[in-house]
Amino acid sequence: REVDHGNPPPTRNMTMLRSVLFLFVVRLTESQRPGWRHGKWIMGSEAPEDVKAEWPRRPPMFGAAPETNKRPLEQRHFARNVSSFGVVDLGEPLWATKTHNIEANVVTGLALNYKEQSHRFFVGSLRRAGYRGDVVLVTEPLQKMQPVSASYLQSMDVVAYGIDPKCTIGGGSIKHKTCEWKKGQPPLPLAIIRHACYLAIALKYSETSNFYVADYRDTFFQRDPFAAGDGRLVGQQLRVVAEHWPFKQLGNCPFNGGWVRNCWGTPVLAKMSQKVVLCSGSYVGAQPAIVNLERTILAEVLAEKCHEKGVPSDQGYLNYLYYAGFLPPETTVQDRGSGVVNTIGSLDGSRPRKAGYLPPTHVNIGEYWQLRDPQGFVLEDDKRTRSAAVHQYDRFHLEFRDFVTQLGNCDKPGCYNP
Repeated sequence: REVDHGNPPPTRNMTMLRSVLFLFVVRLTESQRPGWRHGKWIMGSEAPEDVKAEWPRRPPMFGAAPETNKRPLEQRHFARNVSSFGVVDLGEPLWATKTHNIEANVVTGLALNYKEQSHRFFVGSLRRAGYRGDVVLVTEPLQKMQPVSASYLQSMDVVAYGIDPKCTIGGGSIKHKTCEWKKGQPPLPLAIIRHACYLAIALKYSETSNFYVADYRDTFFQRDPFAAGDGRLVGQQLRVVAEHWPFKQLGNCPFNGGWVRNCWGTPVLAKMSQKVVLCSGSYVGAQPAIVNLERTILAEVLAEKCHEKGVPSDQGYLNYLYYAGFLPPETTVQDRGSGVVNTIGSLDGSRPRKAGYLPPTHVNIGEYWQLRDPQGFVLEDDKRTRSAAVHQYDRFHLEFRDFVTQLGNCDKPGCYNP
């Protein structure tokens, strides 16, 4: 009789082990699928049907913040002492191939230690959008910059200044660490240091220039930002940008509310609790208005030293100064989805998610909010006009990754021919 030397029948323990391994492999595969985490869909341009089935329970909430929720509590009749923070010497530009056109419009930002891809997302999309004015960036020194990044920025006619901060104090985001950065200057968080740099840059231009100050890592462009506004700004005209109403109010956001409360006190926050959150990562203004804003922020930094109270963010300063009435009356608030900058980050509802503004499942910009056209461009709330600048798209990274890569695929000669 032939003897069966095959595998013995599986025991109960072996069967359970195989089942566990199978589930582990399935879960691992799911975790590697774009837009999925722990077996749940979290983002992407195409949501599963079971996710979309939850969306009608919480339809999108559109609408501008009421005027009372974006108006200063009072208008002060005196200015802060804005002369106490000296102007920083940024030195010479990193390369001599491009110099300032002091009459030009300016897009500026802190672009410290980014790779070529990030520069393409910001500068490449900006040039592709048709912008031909000055781009002035604060970067790392040339000797620390990747050669491909330096080559790309030069080809896009960027004026760059290098700083080399030593950020060793504090924890969390690098932007919120306190850094030694310039001889004779106090140690500050990078979120504040950038305002000293913006002031130095603004002072290189004439009073006829308009500025767009932007967060660098999470902004891309679809149109020339200066062609999308309400005309040329003059004097103290400044446009600050609101986040999504009613999702982001100072009183219901633990981050923004905490920054105000922990620096200026609970009674101050209580008065401002129903005000819409203003984003310090995007604002537009005439050169005199930008100079005044940066000096006012820096003077308040010296007066309050919020970073020594555990508040390293600059956004608390902007919200406090505007709502307390320390900015000129020519300052106006642009609602999300109706201005130069469309700040979409809070549309994911993650802050504060428990408020019930959004369905319990995750959402996206294209399908849930219906704010993308057939070509993928992000739209204003009128669902017709393409936003000039899109900010905080990283909250929907997988939805926008390929689209922003295409926009950033801009070289000279080619899509940029000045």
